[in-house]
Amino acid sequence: MRKYYKSFNFLNKNGLTLVEILVALVILLLVVTACFPLFTLAAKITSENRARTIANELAKSELERTLAQVNATNYISEADDIRLAPLKTGVFEYYFDDNGKPLLNNGKYSTAPDPNSRYSLFKARKIVQWIDDPADGKRPDDKNPFDYKVLTIEVSCPSQFTGKVVKKADFKTFVAREGSTSPITGVIIEVVRGWTDENGGRIPIEGVNVSLDGTGPSHVAVTNMDGQALIPIEFPNDNTEYSYEVKTERLGMINRPNQPTIDIKAQPYVTNYKQIEMEEPATLTVSFEPSKKDFNITLGGNGESRVENIAAHQNSITFNNLWPSGIDPDNPGRFCGEGNYTLSIDPLLVYPAQLNQLLSENGLKHPADEYFEDKPPLLNMWDFESNYKGIGPAWEASAAKYDIHPDTMHRLALLNDTNDFEIIDLTRYKPASGITAQLKVYFNELGLSEYTSLSEDFILVYIGKENANLDSDDPNDWTPYIKISKKDGKWALIDADNKVIKEETDDHKITLTVYDQTDTELVLNNNYFSKKFKFRFDSSPAINTFFFRNFNIYCSYSTNSIQFSKPAHNLTLKISGK
Repeated sequence: MRKYYKSFNFLNKNGLTLVEILVALVILLLVVTACFPLFTLAAKITSENRARTIANELAKSELERTLAQVNATNYISEADDIRLAPLKTGVFEYYFDDNGKPLLNNGKYSTAPDPNSRYSLFKARKIVQWIDDPADGKRPDDKNPFDYKVLTIEVSCPSQFTGKVVKKADFKTFVAREGSTSPITGVIIEVVRGWTDENGGRIPIEGVNVSLDGTGPSHVAVTNMDGQALIPIEFPNDNTEYSYEVKTERLGMINRPNQPTIDIKAQPYVTNYKQIEMEEPATLTVSFEPSKKDFNITLGGNGESRVENIAAHQNSITFNNLWPSGIDPDNPGRFCGEGNYTLSIDPLLVYPAQLNQLLSENGLKHPADEYFEDKPPLLNMWDFESNYKGIGPAWEASAAKYDIHPDTMHRLALLNDTNDFEIIDLTRYKPASGITAQLKVYFNELGLSEYTSLSEDFILVYIGKENANLDSDDPNDWTPYIKISKKDGKWALIDADNKVIKEETDDHKITLTVYDQTDTELVLNNNYFSKKFKFRFDSSPAINTFFFRNFNIYCSYSTNSIQFSKPAHNLTLKISGK
C-alpha cells in the first residue's frame, strides 16, 4: 500500500508581515478616532433631548397646576403664602421635589434644591405679570390698567457636558380675570431704550427685572412685551402712602447715568407711572502718544465723571459701560438722548526725552570764547555751573566776569550728547482732527538781577528753526519768545503775546519758578507740533545776571463732542500719535 505524506514548508511567505499588521492597526485607529466625536455627539444629543423632555413635562405640569388653583377669589391676591395666591405678581425661582412638584417652605418657594430629588438639577422660574389691554384704552386714559395676567413658566438645568445652565422649556399663557372687576391700584414702571426708532419713537424693553424697595412691602416684577411692569400694591387703609426707590436690571444693559434716582409714590386709588431709560453700553478707547511721566485723563458728561491715571509710556485707555448718546449718521431720525461726553487730558510731559533728564552742560556760544597769547581773552558771558547756588545745574550769564566780549548780545544754544544742536521734535504729539491741544513751557527756575541800565526792551529767549545758525540775525530764523520790558513803570518778563509773565520785586530782581507758572502760562504756539525747533538764550553786559535751570514742555488735550452712532458702539478716539 502506498503512503502519502503531506509536506509543510516553514519558509512559506504567504502570511502577514509585521509591517502590514502595523499599517492595518493604524488605519483602524484612524477610523475609530474619526468616529469617536460622533459617538460623543450622539451621547450629548441623547442627554440633551432627555433633559429637554423632562423640562417640558415639569413646565407643563407646573403651568396646569397653577391654573387649576386660580379662582375668582385668589386671582388678584398678593398674599405671601403662594398656596393662597397662585398668581402673585413677581418673579419666583424654585426647585422640584421627587414627585415633580414645587418645593415649598412655609408657603414660599424654596430656593435650595433637594439633593434626594431626581429633579434636583432642574430649576423653575415663574413670572406673573399684569397686562394693560389696549382694547379698553391705554394709560393714562385707562384709569384701571390692571386688565389681565400673563403666566410664564421657565425650566432650566445645567448641561452634563459643559455645566452651563440652559433654559430647556418655556411656557406662557394669558389668564383672564373672572368675577368682580374691582379696581386695582399700584405703580407702572415702563422701561424703554435710550435709542429711538427711525421716527424718534420710544422702543419698549421686555424682560427687565424691576424692584421696588422703600417704606412699603418690597416688590419684584419683570417688564412685559410693552416694556411695562404693572405692580399692584395693597394698602391697609385709605391714608397709607408708600415711597419706593425703583431699580431696574437687565443683562447687557445699563441705566441712563444722568437720570436721577428714580423714586415713586404708591397711593390708594391712584396708579402712578415712571419711565426709565436703559441701553446697551458703549465703549470708548482713547489712544495717544505716551508721556514721559504719569498723568490723568478725565471723561465727563451725561451725568458722570471718570478720572483715570495713565502710567508713563502707556498709549491707550478704554472706558467701558458708557451711555451711548448720539445720532445715527445714516438715519438722523434715530438718536439717543441729549448731550455728549467731554475728554480732557492733564498736561503730559513731552520734553525732555527722559524723565528727570539733567540740563545739558554742552552749549554753543556766540560770540565764542577767544583766547590770545599776548592779550587777555574775550569771553562769552555764558557758563555752565554744575551746582549753581548749591541747588543744582544751571547756565548763568554773568557781567561780573573779567574780559567780557564787547558784543552787546551774548548767545547760547544747548547741545546734545553728540555736540549737535538740541533739537526739539514734538510732531508725534500733534493733535488729531477735532482735538484741541495746547503746549506750555515750564522753567524750574529762571532769573535776572541788576538790569536797570538797560535802555530798551531786550529779548532773552528765542525759538529757532531746526537749521537756524546761532549767529543769524534773520527774523525768519529766530522768533522772540521771552523778553524783559517795562510795563506800567516796572520791569517784567513779557511773553510773545505781550502778556506779563512775572514782575520785578522791589530790589529789582525777577525770579520765575515752576510754582509761579501754575498761574502764569508760558504758551508755545501750536505750529511747533508740525516742525522741529530749538531754543536760544541771550544776555547783555547791561544785565548783571541771567540764569536758567532745566525746563520741560507739557501738552494738554481736550474735546467736547464725543458721541456714539449706535447702541453698544465701540468707538476709538485718536488723540495724537502716528
